[in-house]
Amino acid sequence: MAVQVWAEALRNPAVGPIATAGIDRLQGTLERLVRHAQAAGQLDRDLDPVYAARALFSVLPGFILQRALDPAFDRAAYEQAVLALVAGRLHAGTD
Repeated sequence: MAVQVWAEALRNPAVGPIATAGIDRLQGTLERLVRHAQAAGQLDRDLDPVYAARALFSVLPGFILQRALDPAFDRAAYEQAVLALVAGRLHAGTD
């Protein structure tokens, strides 16, 4: 249903602000989590917390879309891969 709401938010001026407000709240929460992790020494302090939150948020639509389209979608495997990506454990093999 989220995908349909996003589409409606793009074309319907009554839905757009509601969707944007929800996204803003979620991104604000992610930004606070990033700032907390930076203060705890768990994330690079030079990282822009606003854009780190945006990057983390961008995983959510992909998760929702893949889960909706793929009946065999493995949530646990996806979560493990995202955590590895965030932790910097995925390498391009350039060494």
